[in-house]
Amino acid sequence: MNNNRTNRQRIAALLLSLACILCTAGCTDKGPDSAISSAETSGKSSEASAAEESEESPDLDLSFPGEEEPFELPELSDEIPAEAVTKVTISETTGDETRIVRVEYNDEHDHPLLLMEPDSDNVLKAARNYRYKYNDNGDYTYEWELSESSLNETTTEYDSENRYTAMKCTKNGKLSWESRYEYDKYGNLLLNESTYYDDTTGEIMSVFTDDFSDCDYDSEGNLITAREHKSDGSLSKTYSYTYNSEGQRLTEKAVKEDFDPDDDYQTTERKYEYVPDNKLPSLEETVKYKKDGSIYSTVIIEREFDDSGRVTQATKTYKDSSTQNVIKQTYEYEAL
Repeated sequence: MNNNRTNRQRIAALLLSLACILCTAGCTDKGPDSAISSAETSGKSSEASAAEESEESPDLDLSFPGEEEPFELPELSDEIPAEAVTKVTISETTGDETRIVRVEYNDEHDHPLLLMEPDSDNVLKAARNYRYKYNDNGDYTYEWELSESSLNETTTEYDSENRYTAMKCTKNGKLSWESRYEYDKYGNLLLNESTYYDDTTGEIMSVFTDDFSDCDYDSEGNLITAREHKSDGSLSKTYSYTYNSEGQRLTEKAVKEDFDPDDDYQTTERKYEYVPDNKLPSLEETVKYKKDGSIYSTVIIEREFDDSGRVTQATKTYKDSSTQNVIKQTYEYEAL
């Protein structure tokens, strides 16, 4: 009863306010800029005046704004999408144990539409649903990613060279992060600025800027040295690179110039090897060094490919001063 009475009181107050506004408007001089002379008004025909008077007044919207509708997370689906053309089964071997860790149903662009993973009872369940929109180059401009806890929607913009220029992501209907990118004349990334938001209040939580404008290149336009600076202008990291005759990166070295004594390592070195006509490296070795030059950790990834250039096996070896782990992943492809 109190709510009904309050609503009636609000409606009555609104109608009273409208009546006062109309009354005031009829008695107020509009000023010289908007004045209508008696000569202009006298030119109106009596028929037009009668037509105006007979027009019905528009209905007033007397409803009151309610609370924002809560976001409803869609349900995951384990139905195989009609657009799926390939099933990929990924098995993982650790020691003597082999198990399926992921099954993907991919579209014609080799992007997953349905991703399934085993639950605690080792039963495959839908873990992700995806949808995409593509441009004429086959790159997606929109990605819809649904998990049990969130729905992420990401839009991507490209320049005339088909490079990322901007990305924006919403999580459960709220802006989560956005990034912008700038490139040099060779196509190397000069700037990547990312802003992250509180998905409850919409306030900016943090801004990260990777500025690679202080760089050196070889005669082929390959990036050979990049110096990363902090917001105060001081040098943060120095990167150096080498390439093969095909322009593929062979080595990468990163040195922390603002090394903190609490850091575990100061220098990271990577080297790559390739098989002919394949952009993905067949070998990727990453070694991290402490400040005294001793090895902190080593990670080696070795890949094998089929005739189509798809990965059929990837072996990852991790080792540090006390442990060594080897994980082998096998990829099986089935046309749908």
